[in-house]
Amino acid sequence: MSGEALPERGFLTALRWLGQGLLSLPQMAVIGVIAGWTYLMHWALTFPSEEFGDINYLRNWVGDLGHAPLFGLWVLWMLPLLPRRGGWVRVRSLAWAGFLALGLVGGIWSEWLQGTIPGRTAAWGDVVTDLVGIASVLWIASYLGGDVASEEGTRSRLMRALFACSAAALLATLTV
Repeated sequence: MSGEALPERGFLTALRWLGQGLLSLPQMAVIGVIAGWTYLMHWALTFPSEEFGDINYLRNWVGDLGHAPLFGLWVLWMLPLLPRRGGWVRVRSLAWAGFLALGLVGGIWSEWLQGTIPGRTAAWGDVVTDLVGIASVLWIASYLGGDVASEEGTRSRLMRALFACSAAALLATLTV
């Protein structure tokens, strides 16, 4: 062995590394990613429904759960447009409110759109799942930029966010 230190591993290091990569993109590239993701969301949300006859709660739950990462990533791509402090974005209260309002409008719009597609229905539970996905991304991104962020704290937040998104999707599935 050469005595060289092994690079740090874990979710904290990986997510910060990915975040720095996203933050290093030129503003026009970020706008392009946002536009592309917005188009992808519209495309995914307009799939016609397949008729299955019986209700399949697992399939419905997985479909409802997809709203959280779809909307969470939509906001993630927007984070590089925020002001920065120490090389990381500052997600202040106003940004939280703005992103949640944007998610609410986007979620309502997507549910209205889905309600116009034969075989699809609009569901308020999906809007809740959209907002939980957005809040999860903002919560974790804010934490990762802090001085006290740790691997244990990162893992804990990831697990709690996954649980919250899963619970919101279950609520959406059971209230249709």
